[in-house]
Order: sequence, then C-alpha cells, then structure tokens
Amino acid sequence: MAPASAFADEAAKTFADTDTVATKATLVFDHTSKIASPVSGRIAKLPAEIGSLVKRGDVVFQIDTEQLKADRDIAARELANAEAQLTVAESQLALQKTVQERAARLKQSAAFSAAKLEDADRLVELANSNIALAKSQIEVKRAELERRDVDIRLATVVSPIDGMVVSHLLTVGGYVSPEDPNVMVVADTSSPEIAMELDTLQAQQLAVGQVIAYKTKTGRQESGKVRAVLPQGAPGSRLSVVRIEPAKRTDGSPWVIEPVTVFVPNDTFFSGSPLSR
Repeated sequence: MAPASAFADEAAKTFADTDTVATKATLVFDHTSKIASPVSGRIAKLPAEIGSLVKRGDVVFQIDTEQLKADRDIAARELANAEAQLTVAESQLALQKTVQERAARLKQSAAFSAAKLEDADRLVELANSNIALAKSQIEVKRAELERRDVDIRLATVVSPIDGMVVSHLLTVGGYVSPEDPNVMVVADTSSPEIAMELDTLQAQQLAVGQVIAYKTKTGRQESGKVRAVLPQGAPGSRLSVVRIEPAKRTDGSPWVIEPVTVFVPNDTFFSGSPLSR
C-alpha cells in the first residue's frame, strides 16, 4: 500500500483545488478467502456477520459436535475392545506356554509325545501372532480416536486472516461436506483499492502513479495514487476501470467496503464526452 507521507501534501492541494470533478467510486478488496469447514456437519453458530471485521484466529463459525462426539464415543469403545482382546491374547499365550513347558519336561519319560510338543509349539506361535495382531488393532483404534478428537477441535473454525466477512455461502443449519465445504468469504483488508469507471478517453489522461484525492462515505478526506487503467473488455464498451491504491492510514483505522467520491482533475474530462455533460 502506498505510504501516506509520499504524497500527502500533493493530495491536500487537490482537495483545495476546485478544478476537479467529483466522481463516484467504490473501495473494494480484491483478495478474498473462502473459509471452509474441515469436518462435515451442520452449522450450529455463525457469529461473524456480513460486514464484520475479524482478526486471524477469531471464531467465525461452529459446526455442531453432537454427531462428532458420538463418533468419538464409538471410537473410544472400539479402542477399549481392542485392548481387551490384547489381554485375552496374552492370557492365551501364558496358558499355551504352560502346556508347552509341561510337554517339554516329559522328553526323558515314557509319557513323552513329540506330536503333543509340536502341537504346543504351534499354539504358542499362534498366541504370539494373536498378540501382535491385537497390538496392531490397538494402534489403529487409538489413531482413529485421536482423529475423532481432532475433528471435534476442528469443528470450531477460525479466520486464517485479518479481514472483513463479505458473504455467507451457508447459514445456521446448513450442512457442510467434503463436496461442499465452503461457508463464508472473508476479504483481506490489508490491500484495499478504489475502483472507478471512466470513459476510456478520459481514463487514458490519468497517469499511473498520479495522486488522486478522495472522500469516504463518512466524510474522511484521503488520497491515493493511480495503480492501473484497465479496459472493461466488453466489445464496444467505452468505459475503463481506474484502480487507485489508497495511502496507508497512519491512525490504524480499519478499511471497509464503501462508496467513495474521487476528485478527478477537470482537464481529464473532454468536451462532448458522456461524463462532461
């Protein structure tokens, strides 16, 4: 954004100069972000109203957590079941090791059975496999539980930028999903511009970098410089869009989308042009 000190004096002269034409324009924000929900569900709260200013980290909407908490409870029970399965598998291993040890101690007696010892060995291996499987299931279920906890935290959605809420794409009660996650649009208020339509011939008389004075809806007198003159692009159109970069506000007051009056030098307007009549 242009520094205020660079052309404040020149802008003051423009305000004092009566040889200007007051022209309607709009202060706008070109850079916007769609704020999406990272989890599915219905919108429970939408505290950030259209036109309100938000800071990075401010809560802008809340997804209902009833279903998310129910899913979390299911995940917690599944983890508990997996841990119980591990306890059972460990008990089975202890039992099979006892049988294996008994069979092994009979090697020097007439009651020894090689087949029974082999069976006992296989059952111990199976019990060890069941323990490994149970531990793996615990890791899976624990990860699922942690994911459910994250979902609940993510249900409280905050703004990623300082800005202004310019539109709601859904309202309270609306359902968000991975296919349609966007809830609102926030404009980045750190880079405002003034958009003004002029007859193309008149717009071409403005120079990039030229200081232009303007007044806000509330009567605040400020200044900016011409950043670009852009043709409308429509076939046969005689209008161009002039983009003006406002000077930085030294008092830190926020920018808002609002109509402004731009004071265009009178020599920009040619006799016989639509805006000079």
